[in-house]
Amino acid sequence: MKLILGAYSQLPQGASDEEFEALLAHQLSPLLTTIYNNPEYKVVLKLGNNEFEWFEKHHPEINMLIHNLANKNQVELLSSTYKDAVFSLIPTHEFAAQIEKSTTYIRKKVGKRPRGLWCPFQAFKTSLVSVMDLSALDFIMISQYSSTQNTVLYNKPFVMNELGKKTVIFPFDDRFSKEVSEAYRTKDTTERFLNSIRKIVKNTMPSFSIIMINMNQLMYCQENAEVFNILLKAGGKGCILPSEYLESHQVNIGNYFPDGIYGRDITGAPITSLSNAILKDPYLTKTFNTVNSLRDIIKSYKKNSTARTNLDYHFIRCESAFSYIPSYRFNPYTKKYVNKNFAQIFNILFQSPSQTNPIEIYEDSSNVPSKMIVQKGFSALLNQRGSSLSLLTVNVADVNLVMHNGPGLYSDLLRNNDTDKVMDLGNKVFECKKSDKKTFDYVFSTIADMEDNKVYLEKHFRFRQSSFIVEYLIENTGSKKTTNLSLETLLDISMPEKPPLTYLNVDDSSLKSKQFTLTDRSVPLTVSVINDFETEFSTKDIEHTGETYLGEKVFYQYTQIKFKKLLKLEPGERINFSSVFRVDVSRRR
Repeated sequence: MKLILGAYSQLPQGASDEEFEALLAHQLSPLLTTIYNNPEYKVVLKLGNNEFEWFEKHHPEINMLIHNLANKNQVELLSSTYKDAVFSLIPTHEFAAQIEKSTTYIRKKVGKRPRGLWCPFQAFKTSLVSVMDLSALDFIMISQYSSTQNTVLYNKPFVMNELGKKTVIFPFDDRFSKEVSEAYRTKDTTERFLNSIRKIVKNTMPSFSIIMINMNQLMYCQENAEVFNILLKAGGKGCILPSEYLESHQVNIGNYFPDGIYGRDITGAPITSLSNAILKDPYLTKTFNTVNSLRDIIKSYKKNSTARTNLDYHFIRCESAFSYIPSYRFNPYTKKYVNKNFAQIFNILFQSPSQTNPIEIYEDSSNVPSKMIVQKGFSALLNQRGSSLSLLTVNVADVNLVMHNGPGLYSDLLRNNDTDKVMDLGNKVFECKKSDKKTFDYVFSTIADMEDNKVYLEKHFRFRQSSFIVEYLIENTGSKKTTNLSLETLLDISMPEKPPLTYLNVDDSSLKSKQFTLTDRSVPLTVSVINDFETEFSTKDIEHTGETYLGEKVFYQYTQIKFKKLLKLEPGERINFSSVFRVDVSRRR
């Protein structure tokens, strides 16, 4: 029996050391040791650049072992995009550059140039075929299982023709991928999982088989690495690498892979299109559109300049696939990594003398821009939709205080206290004007017409080095007194860890206060909110359960402070009040 056996890992950028250690101890190290001890065994391997970098820092002997096995022709590395960006989410004209960057990195790391391509999360684009020759690659390895059609398409290598360009497709056996995915989803016992693998091997293993094992999905249990020993004992003496197969076998033309998501790497509900999945999630949409806005801005910088080189370095990390896979959207490690690189990009842009200010970022599919503000202490995105801050990154700590799916900072609601009807002003597009040409001061205004109440709302944002002030002006423009109306302001503040919240109470029984403080000692970071009025308020910590490769984990999302201002206004009457948001970071270690 001829066997092409492969293993791949797609750990997210910014993954915890615990996950990297589990990948190494539970999967990669046992596999490489087995290959090293058996010269006739060969394996195809796909690792991300971030994994090579982590090994280099924490376990350099692993990179040395991979280098040794690659030069002994026992390991064949697959190329991909440089930071595992998904092909379906990056422009087609960037495919070749992304692949070449990854290919060059692997060649320098292991001493041999890859000849095959891996599509991150198996999101395939037919336009890849046209760049394979340009990238000096001979084949693509991808599952034969179509998640959109819920069926297996092909089971043998074939040549795919796309607009006169050709490449070889190695579709791997879905039966093994299905067992691995099911074991991961249900956290099945190792005994039952391995028995299922043995059954497939014993009863239905063909004379030629291509198998790729998702190591991440088996990391939850160390004994799962035995799957490689089962497969190698059955066909290890007939192991062949894809490049060796192409040199000794004729591959026929005839089959075709359409655009789509293949295999079983993305768990949960079937996703027919990654773009559609992103559009259904506000956080993913915001991140994706911010990246596309930045792509256009960065292109205006001269190539090979210092600024462009630094911008490209951070930007390619913001494109990382894991930022846009729905199952990762709640992972704070991934979000923190991306937001850190966002902050670096914003700082570089504002330090550039050629950059015209203010920078406008489009966070959704509409033509409503957000204003990018960079001060000494923080970077902020001030959104015209809702007149709130959709990003607030503390520069020294690289912490985004709006790293969640909730509304932005200083998002407002109007509530009729008699009927409890609510108007969410966070979805309303405000008029915007710059109040001072020399500073980052903006005035947002709108008319809110709610039942018998009609009010004019104006919010004046004044940004300073380590703080900003929000000045409210509210006028009753209706014909009746607004005795039953209140303005509720939401501050959903993400801290690195769940912080203690303190406030200065005037009256404990009524929970009224002017000042709120959140402190995170891990950074250490302190956020203070100081109002010039005494307000009723409520607070709560928002948590969620997220899936990691080591099992479900409860993550802290944000602390919500909601304060209320009663609006008892006669027709034509107006009131003013303000709130100061201050960030302080200690440089103590």
